[in-house]
Amino acid sequence: MTSPWVVTGTGLVTARGDTREDLWAALVSGQPILETDPAGFPAAEMRGFDARTYLPRKGVKDLSRASQLACSSAARIAPGLESVATDRVGVVYGSAWGSLRTVVEFEREAFLEGPRFVDPIRFTETVANVPAGQVSIFFGWSAFNATVSAGSASGLAALLQALDFLEEGRGRVAVAGGGDDVNGPVLRTLRAEGSVAVSPGSLPFAQGRSGPVVGEGACVLALESEDHARGRGAVPAGRIRAAASRFAPDGASGDSAERLLGDLLRHVLEEARLAPAFVDLLVLHANGSPAGDALEARAIRTVFGRGPAAPPVLAPKAVLGETWGASGPLAVVAACEAMRTGTVPGPPRELVLDPDLEGLHFPRGTLRKRVQNVLVLDGSTTGHAIALVVCAPGEPA
Repeated sequence: MTSPWVVTGTGLVTARGDTREDLWAALVSGQPILETDPAGFPAAEMRGFDARTYLPRKGVKDLSRASQLACSSAARIAPGLESVATDRVGVVYGSAWGSLRTVVEFEREAFLEGPRFVDPIRFTETVANVPAGQVSIFFGWSAFNATVSAGSASGLAALLQALDFLEEGRGRVAVAGGGDDVNGPVLRTLRAEGSVAVSPGSLPFAQGRSGPVVGEGACVLALESEDHARGRGAVPAGRIRAAASRFAPDGASGDSAERLLGDLLRHVLEEARLAPAFVDLLVLHANGSPAGDALEARAIRTVFGRGPAAPPVLAPKAVLGETWGASGPLAVVAACEAMRTGTVPGPPRELVLDPDLEGLHFPRGTLRKRVQNVLVLDGSTTGHAIALVVCAPGEPA
């Protein structure tokens, strides 16, 4: 779909900071995740995170960590929406794991102590759509409320759903994005499947990568029409020029998944009325998955070409880890910062590119260039693929 919608606010909490400037500084530094959890696996947990820093009110301690992350990121965006009636603001939040940590803790307590002795407040935090609901409760945003789960593509899926709600006239502003926390049940499952990294050196597109480094955080964006933003004096950070999604069913072969991804890229460019040569930057899903990174690289080379003539590539998960529901919205923030600063960060110095993936255009160090059109791509191991074209606010639609 083509879109008149603009990004007028960003709210984020991550292991690399809680402002868009913090995020950009981390990406420019190129410092990869180096922390490990007690079991020795790399995990970018937000150590020292205290939701009361962002939410100075009663009841915060009773929220699950998933809800604390969601509400804290929304608190970063709320001051910019004070001029909008709360019943005209809606919420769409994406999460891969929901409140799984709280579900396990609640059921464990019920098993060990008996159902008469469980904490009833904890029960209210066990449902997957609670973080989105808590955001609406905390800030009074009631135009609409929805939760989306599409694996690591959940955040971008939430943005697409929010744009649909705005198209339908259900509200004037959407607070949309997503987040997930690092928690034991998820980590144990992913490790048993062999689907996460075993060392901090597993970087996107790197030789010898072993899977994603697990991160956590939350990121939401304020989306509204350009006319509405202009009317209230809000300054857009970027325009969503086009958005599209595809889904590969279980059992799809590598070749068919690659064709589907290539079709998605060509389709979103067509919707944006943009030739591949006019894309200035690619912000990619790549998270260190051996098969997933290779598939993405082949599709990118097919559509955009190879070498320095192709758009430069940015893989934020090399620095932030795989933040699941937050990853897509954080990529949009990175796209807006690239346009604002006129720079593209180079990859981490530690990156040794997989020889089979040669042809991707990684800048050598920070590249200074005019960035007007950015393609953002995210996906999931369950078959979701979502692409946005974000352009500078002054660019024609």
